[in-house]
Amino acid sequence: MSELFGPIVPLLLIALIMGLVQLVKAIWSTLAGKWLIVMAMVLGLLFGGLYQAAMLEPGTVISFRLVFEFMVYSLLLGLAASGFYDLTKRSKPEG
Repeated sequence: MSELFGPIVPLLLIALIMGLVQLVKAIWSTLAGKWLIVMAMVLGLLFGGLYQAAMLEPGTVISFRLVFEFMVYSLLLGLAASGFYDLTKRSKPEG
């Protein structure tokens, strides 16, 4: 995926997460508020970790540094996705 999209992959993942949250919101209209932000965070953690795992070279030795980088990247992606979702939710005019 990195070869196809280059350095914009994290932005695409955030857009994907926001789209999935909107899809779930449209399907299950009873979900709202904090639960959607939590879902955006969880999806960010999941997709961030999966993306980092996909970028590993075969035979890479798992070390503390590598696990820490996975955790930080996933956490940042989750926070960004949930923050952007919350920001778009707040900026919508009511009515």
